Amino acid sequence: MTTRNLSPREQELWKWLSAGYSNKQIAAAMGLSVATVRWYVTIIYQKLRVTGRVEATIAYMTRDNDPMDA
Repeated sequence: MTTRNLSPREQELWKWLSAGYSNKQIAAAMGLSVATVRWYVTIIYQKLRVTGRVEATIAYMTRDNDPMDA
């Protein structure tokens, strides 16, 4: 699983997502609409090849251990 293909904005949103924030909370923190956050979440899941928040959080927590990201 590589994270290099995430844009800086996607990486920022991924951080909030992995910290347990809801889409509504992320939207408020980043100045986005909830619909935009949902779109970003979908794109992040596709790029990380995960199916949900738990997998995305695990990927975030273990990203420094991925030799493909070096």
